[in-house]
Amino acid sequence: MKMDAEEKPKKNIKANIFAITSLVIVVLWLVIVIMLWTNQRSGIGLFVRYSGRICVIAALLFGIISIKSNKTLKGAFWCKPMAIGSCILAVYLYIAVQFVLPDNYDVRNYICESNLKTLSTAIKVYCQKHNGEFPDPAKWCDLLLSVTPQKSDDEYDLYWKLSEKNFKCEAMPGERNVYAFNQNLVGKRISEVDSNVVVIFESKIIGWNQKGDAGILCSDLHKQYWGESGVYVLFPKQYDVRFVPQSEVKNLRWEP
Repeated sequence: MKMDAEEKPKKNIKANIFAITSLVIVVLWLVIVIMLWTNQRSGIGLFVRYSGRICVIAALLFGIISIKSNKTLKGAFWCKPMAIGSCILAVYLYIAVQFVLPDNYDVRNYICESNLKTLSTAIKVYCQKHNGEFPDPAKWCDLLLSVTPQKSDDEYDLYWKLSEKNFKCEAMPGERNVYAFNQNLVGKRISEVDSNVVVIFESKIIGWNQKGDAGILCSDLHKQYWGESGVYVLFPKQYDVRFVPQSEVKNLRWEP
């Protein structure tokens, strides 16, 4: 006697869906990491550290739910192996990727880059208040801090949060200020300066209100996750902070 359609064993759709979801989470996270890595995007170390934890927890959670659900009502034949494999893969990739990416360097780079962007906003506001003229390189740190904090119309403007911590860099812990102002910009207005001229750079000579030129540039302060040393430099355009590899430092422009 043939079994009616109603009497056929029920498939555990829930177990199947959770197993697939667990695997998709792991694969999607890995794809994003690879994209950031191949495009040499800053912040990948932070992404791996924090999103990786979320990925592992989510993959394990969905995988375990799928396995437990599969015990009471059988899913597809591939359901349980996929759920177990996803859990193992999530933990393995999270550990393996952190060994491949030296995220301790990357986290420091990210903070230093972020501080330079905040200083860029501070310079923008200072120039607006002083007829477009750059702060005096001999006392630029004090001048930027002395301007009354204000919120700009620019939603990305971070100037009102400027403090002494923005003059620091994790690559040189303990130093009050690691940046120097291009001494060739004294008396210059931002509108008179080419967009490729160096404004602020990381310096070998440490000091508050430090100024100078190519002679004190610290060209190998940072090592990026793809292995090349270099330096972060701020240019006149707002938020134009670039990582300049050591091999390209000689091409930097210092004269307005």
